[in-house]
Amino acid sequence: MATRNQIKEYWNKQARLQRPGIKKIRIVNEKHDYFIGFSGQGGTLKDPRLRDIEIETLIEHLPRKGRLLDAGCGNGYTTTELLRKIPKLNAVGVDYADEMIRGASKRVARLKGISGRAQFMTGDMTDLGSMFDCGEFDIIVTVRSLMNLESWQAQKKAISQLARALRQGGLFLMMEGSLQARGCLNKLRSAIGLPPFLGVWHNLYLDEKKLLPFLSRYFVIEEVISYSSTYLFLTRCVLHTLRSPKKRWNYSHPMFRLARQLPNEGQCGFHRLFRLRRKKTKKI
Repeated sequence: MATRNQIKEYWNKQARLQRPGIKKIRIVNEKHDYFIGFSGQGGTLKDPRLRDIEIETLIEHLPRKGRLLDAGCGNGYTTTELLRKIPKLNAVGVDYADEMIRGASKRVARLKGISGRAQFMTGDMTDLGSMFDCGEFDIIVTVRSLMNLESWQAQKKAISQLARALRQGGLFLMMEGSLQARGCLNKLRSAIGLPPFLGVWHNLYLDEKKLLPFLSRYFVIEEVISYSSTYLFLTRCVLHTLRSPKKRWNYSHPMFRLARQLPNEGQCGFHRLFRLRRKKTKKI
């Protein structure tokens, strides 16, 4: 099992690896999951079209104004894209990897019309009480950040801290790895003779059998969405049967463009969006 410091150092090293002008993903160390990401997006997800799907899904569900916390914001790409598309949002981005925050601050400084609406700071989502008041935010988003904590206990602590920072009636868009969504995808892969996806060493996928009852302590669960099911079925199942197993991923393959254009159907994937509404209860 990975430790907090190991995961944190991984993300700091990922931030240091990134370079401008990259038009194609470069694998640095496949075993340890080090890579140089697509230019502009940075090194938090290899698949640039899946990153676009994430952002479009968030925009679809976000209100048109408010104060937003992006907890585990990484290099700030998602944060700044949300602000670019929704002009009346203001955001704070927090991440425990200081190299990622350094990159996020440089990113936002270059973006006209956004720099005054975004602030990035180093911080731990399991200890947000030392940074923010109760109910300080109207909206909270996490994008593949809880799954980069080292244990279910740490994930529960972070969720509790996020609930504390969100005002009563506020919206929490939790976009995280789901064991059940991945299991659905792996059933399809098994049916066509492909091996399962097991995940990378620094990710701990959330088990919805434990997650949903815990979320219900603080939130009304409005919707659970497998937002990338069609895309991942075509690119991680169908395309896999057409390529050599020893060949590295080519994210410019026409299948990725085709899959990006099709409507989403099904419950499979790596991640799900949990749309949550903060309960009107006593302070945490």
